[in-house]
Amino acid sequence: MKAREKRIMKELEKLKNNPVCNSTVTLEEDEELIVILPGPKGSKYENTDYEISFKFPRDYPFKPPQMEFITPIDLPQVQANGRLDIFSLIGNNYTPALSVGQIIERIHFFMSPVETRIDTFIDRENRYAFEKKPISPLIEKALGHSFNDGQELYSMGSNVPVLYGFYIAHTNHYPIRIKPDDIWLLIIQAFINHVNLYSERLRHLFVNFDVKQKLVIEYPLSDIT
Repeated sequence: MKAREKRIMKELEKLKNNPVCNSTVTLEEDEELIVILPGPKGSKYENTDYEISFKFPRDYPFKPPQMEFITPIDLPQVQANGRLDIFSLIGNNYTPALSVGQIIERIHFFMSPVETRIDTFIDRENRYAFEKKPISPLIEKALGHSFNDGQELYSMGSNVPVLYGFYIAHTNHYPIRIKPDDIWLLIIQAFINHVNLYSERLRHLFVNFDVKQKLVIEYPLSDIT
């Protein structure tokens, strides 16, 4: 059995033994994998089962599978003809280790309601998940102006929301503009991280004592109204 066929059978066995996102799979005679993926609860795709075709090139898994939604769907990552580009799901992070199950998880993620999404970044060995939270008014003012009405921008639970805004724009093919405030925000965040990392080394630049001091603020009660 060639490496391609062996890998396809391995993927099929894994998906049958451990279904991903309540999906079911069948293998056609031409080694086309058919996935039935239920729409996520709470999304506009709920109560519909979506049929997705996975076709594997000769040099799979070194090249990604070709995917197509057989069931019509209105999803930014899906072209009008139903074709689904792997790079619209994971960017340039494709590796031969990426499984069909992980791709299904990624599709399910983009179909899920924005407020409940968990953004999953997949690499060869690890899976990193970051809960998405609504962006702050500051970031919304800095980045939100470049998004059309009705488009949602969410910030990852990290300290670099501007960079994540770029990621969202690239992944969903949204337009984005950079203002000086965006760059200054990145500089300030980098400065804060640097000071936190080397606080003792930089202590003399901010205070004139070597140990922590208790800060006491005295304010006459008579002046409080």
